[in-house]
Amino acid sequence: MTTSRRTTARRVELTLSAVAVAVVAALAFGAIPGDGSDGALDTTVVETVPPASSPPATTAVTVPPTTVPPTTVPPTTVPSVVAQPVASPRRLEAWAAAVPGGAHPIGGAPVLATPDRVVTVDTSTTAQRWHGVGAALTDASARLLADRDDAIATLFGDPTDGGAGLDLVRLPLSSTDFSTDDWTWATTDDGVEPSPQAVAALDVLDQIRDADAGVGVYAAAWTSPSGLRTDPERRGGHLLDEGLADYGELLLGQVETLLDRGVDLRAISLGNEPGHVGDYPTLGMTDEQMITLADRVAEQLDEFDVDLLALDHNWSDAERAARLVASAPFDGVAFHCYDGVPADMALVDDPIVTECTATTGEWATSVGWMARELVAESVRAGARGVLTWNLALDPQHGPKAAGGCDDCRGLITVDPTTGSIEPTPEFSVMRQLARAGDPGAAVVPTERIDSMPIVAFSNPDGTVGVFGHNDSSESVTVELVVDDVAPLRFVLDPWAVFSVRG
Repeated sequence: MTTSRRTTARRVELTLSAVAVAVVAALAFGAIPGDGSDGALDTTVVETVPPASSPPATTAVTVPPTTVPPTTVPPTTVPSVVAQPVASPRRLEAWAAAVPGGAHPIGGAPVLATPDRVVTVDTSTTAQRWHGVGAALTDASARLLADRDDAIATLFGDPTDGGAGLDLVRLPLSSTDFSTDDWTWATTDDGVEPSPQAVAALDVLDQIRDADAGVGVYAAAWTSPSGLRTDPERRGGHLLDEGLADYGELLLGQVETLLDRGVDLRAISLGNEPGHVGDYPTLGMTDEQMITLADRVAEQLDEFDVDLLALDHNWSDAERAARLVASAPFDGVAFHCYDGVPADMALVDDPIVTECTATTGEWATSVGWMARELVAESVRAGARGVLTWNLALDPQHGPKAAGGCDDCRGLITVDPTTGSIEPTPEFSVMRQLARAGDPGAAVVPTERIDSMPIVAFSNPDGTVGVFGHNDSSESVTVELVVDDVAPLRFVLDPWAVFSVRG
């Protein structure tokens, strides 16, 4: 079964998710010319998130070995939004809904107040093509999502039905710090052989593909077979020069196996975080080793129509990435968010964010940083997509062995004892971003607006999508102007994240 994720063209949809209750009210004036409409209010979907029990914490998005600087924010209030198109020929559709299920249509009153923020979207100018949003299918996530169609629907289902509408999956090709035991694929006389843990993850990926046949996959290994690296008795080590040829053959064998299985493999990197060797499965590589590997595998990857991504490490490593792409046939660069700033990515062409995690921050802390840095500033620097770390974790931030990140948070929290599914603040950011921009959309450049990060898209179906966030403790009146269409005016309470489409 394939789930359709996208609404039809010529519709405007406003959605708001927030820490307590997200309420959207909308009133449209005037009918669409020629459609027989009398301008009546229609309905669509908006999510809500359960209330927090305490004010926002000062923890921020972090993961070893580096941390994202903490942010202190005032306490949140119950967010709401009132949306009013001012003499717009487009109809506005609005619902209020709970996550992961339940929705009801609501109406509202005109907004006549002078706008505090004006957002202008001019689709005559576009930038990079958008690949989409997603997260990683770690061993921990695979264990929690196995045979859980409801959890998979929450992550990959249509946003108008309460799902996050994710487009992409990052697939580890070895154990990670979110594994309970260490494993890699094996090389045999007949080629390569996935471990039982890899097979289990691929089985879950099949379930995801049943829910969303269009999901694309980005792959990376965290480590190599022990005989190809230094310190084989330890969980992390450096790739041996004499292991380069075997490691390259392993990567190509993994790609061929995935493609034979029907996986829509879009890209692969040579390895996750080659500049870090730690207390969990890791593999350090030098620039010379990565250049040699790229030269070995690039031609075959081209024949497979799979992109080769350089680096797969932090924003602060952009100069290293630039040297790599200047010296070897890479198709783009994968970045993580744990050091540096998003603007570092502008040094290279075709960047994408393939990993970033939240920890235990409350709504305003986590959503604010994600919307501002991970989304708006990353897209401004040229990012073609955004993937976070774990799709799902349990309430104890696992299951996992010791080492690595001990307080990371997934997009959803799945309790294996009770079976409950709880979306996290990060889920709401990714959901609204997915609603605004489809894979294949063109990013529309926008001006920076004080305390309101914005990203806009011109979608393949002819719609325009806008993602945004009220990154302040004050309610604000927003006026959105898209091309020559009459403006849409609405009010956002503190810390609200939203999307508009039509």
